[in-house]
This record gives sequence, structure tokens and C-alpha cells, in this order.
Amino acid sequence: MIEETESGAKRTGLMRLHHHLYSHFYIKMTVVMLLSILIYPSIEQLDAALAAIIMVDVAMMLMAMNNVAFESRRRGVRRFLLVLFGVSAVTLDVYTALHPNPDVILATSLFFCLFYIYAIYNMMRYVLLPGRITLDRLFASLTVYMTLALFWAVIYRIIFILDPKAFRFDGEFDRDSLSIYDFIYFSYATITTTGYGDIVPNTHQVQSFAIVEQMVGVLYVAILVARLTNLYSSHAQAPD
Repeated sequence: MIEETESGAKRTGLMRLHHHLYSHFYIKMTVVMLLSILIYPSIEQLDAALAAIIMVDVAMMLMAMNNVAFESRRRGVRRFLLVLFGVSAVTLDVYTALHPNPDVILATSLFFCLFYIYAIYNMMRYVLLPGRITLDRLFASLTVYMTLALFWAVIYRIIFILDPKAFRFDGEFDRDSLSIYDFIYFSYATITTTGYGDIVPNTHQVQSFAIVEQMVGVLYVAILVARLTNLYSSHAQAPD
């Protein structure tokens, strides 16, 4: 009897923890991603702290994927691949932070690309599910937008590793000290069509990727607003 009571208390405690963790989850996730961007420049030279921020971001995304109900029969396979890509990317990134190596950075970037693609796909499924439009789903759409920018930043880093002359920088930039943050900065400037001009594509290949990212950024906002408006209207007109 006592064991059953203790077991029930543990289950209740886990359920409460799960509720607090996933309640308004994407709002918390968006805040964490924004804080990571703001904190990054201050600790860029601290390898351990940098790796910690990356691990927090990826951990948040992995938990977000766990929060999404996969309707496919391959639910286990999907989660396994997601965890595989995420853990591999983080492990290699931590190693790269401690032992910089172009080949390892390239491998890390490839794993991050796979992880971001899979994460974006699954988060979009959650955002576009039929049903009531909640504040958390709206923030999930913002998380997708920010993850798209991170995905393109990794693509640009891969291109730069393969061709160091692919980008043109103003006089204040030092090519040897470039970090992923510089490509994140360029990616956000591109996807929002801001284009400050301090980092400029120097080859047709990079220009083509930048064009596609700009189109994705503009179309994402337009299509998402139309879809969410349709979902909201459908739910509002549905009989109680």
C-alpha cells in the first residue's frame, strides 16, 4: 500500500514537471534562442560557454520535438534520427570548440543542417495542425523562422570553408577570426531582406543561395499568415 502511494506520488510529480516544462514551451524556446543571440558575442572567446549555449539550444529543440505528436507509424524512427543528428552535431561542435579543425567544422555543419531540416519539418507540422490557434503555436512559427535563419547560416559557413573567397567583407572584418555568429548575422540580414552590405556574396553560388533564402523568408511570412488566418477563421466559424 505504501509502495503504491509512493509510486503514485512519483507519477504525479513527473506529470507536474512535464506540465511546467511544456506549458507555453515555444514561448520559452523563443526567449532562449533570442538570449543566445544576445549573449553569444560576450562569451565568444570562452569555448566552454559557447558550447554550453549550443547545447542548450539543441536540447530545447529536442524537447520541442518530443512535444510534437507524430502521427506516422515511423514515430520512433523519426525521433531516433532527430536525436542522432542533434547529439552528433553538439558532440562535434564541442570538440571543434576545443580543437578547431576545418574538416570537423565541415562535418559538424552537415549534421546541423540535417538536424535543422528535420526540426523545421516537425515544428511546421505542429504550427499548421488544424485546431485552435494558441499563443504557443504563434511562437512556434517564430521559432521556425529563427531556425530557418540558423539553417542558412550553417549553409554559408559550409560554403566559406570550401571557398574562403565566397564572401566579400568590409575592411574591419578579419577572415581568420570569422565565427558562426558572423554567418548567423548575415543570414538574418538576408532572410529579413535587410542587407546591411558589410558582408556581401562574392560568387554566383553564394548569390543564388542568398536569393533562395530571401524568397523563403518572404514567402514563409506570407504563406504562414494566410494559413493561420484560415485556421483561425475555420475554428471561429465551427459550431460549439
